[in-house]
Amino acid sequence: MRWGGGFLAALLAVSVTWGAHAQRAESRWTIADARALLAYIDGIGNEGLIPADYAPQTLRRATENKEGAVLDAAADASFTALVEDLRDGRTPVDDRGAWYVDDDDEIRNPTDAVLARALRTHDISGALASLDPTAPDYAALKEALAGTPAADTPRRALLRVNMDRWRWFPRDFGSDYLFVNVPEFRLRQVRGGDIVRNYRVIVGKPGDTATPILAEKAAAVVLNPVWTVPEPIAEGERLGPRLLARPEMARAGGYVVRRDAGGKIAVIQQPGPANVLGKVKIDMPNAYGIYLHDTPGRDLFDRAVPALSHGCIRVEGAIALATDLVGTKADMPPAAVKAIVGAGQTRNIGLSRPMPVFIGYFTIGPTSNRGSLAVFGDIYGWDPPVAASFQRPRVPR
Repeated sequence: MRWGGGFLAALLAVSVTWGAHAQRAESRWTIADARALLAYIDGIGNEGLIPADYAPQTLRRATENKEGAVLDAAADASFTALVEDLRDGRTPVDDRGAWYVDDDDEIRNPTDAVLARALRTHDISGALASLDPTAPDYAALKEALAGTPAADTPRRALLRVNMDRWRWFPRDFGSDYLFVNVPEFRLRQVRGGDIVRNYRVIVGKPGDTATPILAEKAAAVVLNPVWTVPEPIAEGERLGPRLLARPEMARAGGYVVRRDAGGKIAVIQQPGPANVLGKVKIDMPNAYGIYLHDTPGRDLFDRAVPALSHGCIRVEGAIALATDLVGTKADMPPAAVKAIVGAGQTRNIGLSRPMPVFIGYFTIGPTSNRGSLAVFGDIYGWDPPVAASFQRPRVPR
């Protein structure tokens, strides 16, 4: 997603290309529809957005003239900007932190289609409101914003930042999914729209090993996994040379160390009580090497700030989560999972019905049981860039 230019440039571009646009969608704005759009802009603060971003003065002047090309161009520009921000988020990509979400909302709700629907039904506010995230957390933040006094600018800014983050994800998560909120150090397991269980998690350390914002799908569960130590970790910690120099340490940790003809060292940890991945790995193929897994270091969940990993997510109760996943998504009974784990056998179980996994970064929101609103620490320092972007002029797509 690329951003650039200014609102005026976008408005001029809409005007210049009006003929081509008119061929794609009948964009004939009535005065009544344009006034409904103005009313929506005036109330857009309820969504944590800024009315001035959507050129209300230009639109208001256009409504004073007769219907036609001038009104169409002004209303189209305002409506398009609203669709982009409500659907995709206002924050420029470079200010989002490690955000790598493949969001298909633009394909599901292309701007021209939303515009055509609004004008066909004359329901301007309904067409725009249909872009809001369906997550209950978003509704909770919106309600909190409405109840926060205008004078409480820090809290309003925090709510605005986190409302926008929900727009960076697909609008609808579906009924069954896993959701990790990194600053909360929690994973929610959602089934049929209800939270059936939540788990404590350990996430990536701040800096280069921060856990990224992702939307992926768990495709397999690996019982008693083998850990091939990633090259950056092995090299950064000089694990290969240390284990080669101390074979007793390698044996105790279940490591196998191999050096190829070129001198490159590969480090592999076999299943066992010391295995870093514990007894379970929940694999969700992605370009960033992030997955969910068990851990032998159970005491680390009690840390005040359990941001300790190289980016992957350690789950307390990972065996229970994996057992449920293979039961509901691969039809394997719990007893079979227990037997395989107990025997120490490595087994890769593909999920015939992959489970969506969303990894988010929300510093205010309902607690994991969708209880009262709580503030979570900004462990990666990603709040200030988002907040600062709201102080600058809107950047069109």
